[in-house]
Amino acid sequence: SLFSDLIPHGFDPKTLFVTGDPYFDQDFKKINLSTRKKLNGKIRVLFAPSTNYEHGLCSKSEQNNAILSILRSLSKNKKFELIFKIHPSSANLSDYEKLVASIDPDIKIYQTGNIIDYIETTDIIIVFPAGFISINALIAKIPIIIFNFYNDKNDIFLEKNLAFECHSESELPNLIELSIKKPISEDKINNFLSSFYYKTDGL
Repeated sequence: SLFSDLIPHGFDPKTLFVTGDPYFDQDFKKINLSTRKKLNGKIRVLFAPSTNYEHGLCSKSEQNNAILSILRSLSKNKKFELIFKIHPSSANLSDYEKLVASIDPDIKIYQTGNIIDYIETTDIIIVFPAGFISINALIAKIPIIIFNFYNDKNDIFLEKNLAFECHSESELPNLIELSIKKPISEDKINNFLSSFYYKTDGL
């Protein structure tokens, strides 16, 4: 579509070449070399909330309540090991620390580091609607649960049935186990990545 948009503006088609998205090259290269191994028998859950409030997609109380719901559902469940990763620049660490402390002060919050390094060591990821991280998770072929707390109707991953949708904390533990037992097919994921990002060779 970008290629077609440029032609009416005077670009010479012979000088235009459609590539993949260079932003994801590192992910494609790295994830193909990695293998995840269970260390302690627990399901490792990466909770990586996007900054929807900070980007004007919901209210702060809505976002905070969603975070608290997820933490309540997972923090004391012995089946899961929770890894909590917030945005490296848009998220306010102290705000999240206060939220977490109200549920379980032992939960560690990570803010620095490349998200793919965290994804490599987890079995499943929980995100909010419109989360950019869902692409990284698809590349890594790990199940995605979208906690759709404000009932977003425009999430491409839900629209294409590439993620599991969750609305309440009570259904989250069972949904995590279901998504691991019955993951989205790799063919479906690969077709989506090829359609939306064209070349996924890491080059």
